[in-house]
Amino acid sequence: MDSSRDHQVKISSSLLTAAILGAGVAWLGLVAAAAGWRWTSRTVTGPAWNHAWLYTNLALTMCLFVLFPMLLSRITVARGDKRSLVVFGHGLALLLAAFPMLITAAWLNDASVHMLINISAIQIAFAIFTLGLSVWSIQCHGMGRMVSLGVMAGLFLLPPGIALIQAANFPWLVGGLWGSWVALFPAPIITLACHNALRASTVAWIVGVYSVMGLAMGFQYAIY
Repeated sequence: MDSSRDHQVKISSSLLTAAILGAGVAWLGLVAAAAGWRWTSRTVTGPAWNHAWLYTNLALTMCLFVLFPMLLSRITVARGDKRSLVVFGHGLALLLAAFPMLITAAWLNDASVHMLINISAIQIAFAIFTLGLSVWSIQCHGMGRMVSLGVMAGLFLLPPGIALIQAANFPWLVGGLWGSWVALFPAPIITLACHNALRASTVAWIVGVYSVMGLAMGFQYAIY
């Protein structure tokens, strides 16, 4: 048996799969806008093109935190291979594939350069975080890997629902610190950023925290 096989990267997915995932999920944001999906008054009818920028960015964020880690969990890397480069390649393919859909949405909503810069920085920080956590989770087996996948999905899916329950049942906690905690999580961050409701200092803080956490988790395996 050829010993070189021990040093081959065993990948059950492919860069093409990551690219299709990035383009397809971001495209769903445009589909939602065309279908007229809204979280506002039901009396408003017709396409929701004014929400295209928000929808495509939310779709990309959902992909990074929910779907992409599931794809990466299928990747197994043989000893001696640089697993971090394999994961990085998949992440880059996903982001590049989503780029045309995001540009289309930005054009439809006449997004400003300032907003484009903020959103791009935040999405890249989210990608660094999910890549770092994914590199770490690849080292885990069984329950550890499932927990890491659940954490990433929960960061995107749970906070908005919890905030809604809090507002409906505990209205006295809506204002102040107890009501703003949700803005620390991906979905609310993207929503605020797409509405240009974040200060430059807040964006810098968000980008720094998520990037540092991702790099910290992935750095110990970067040389492998």
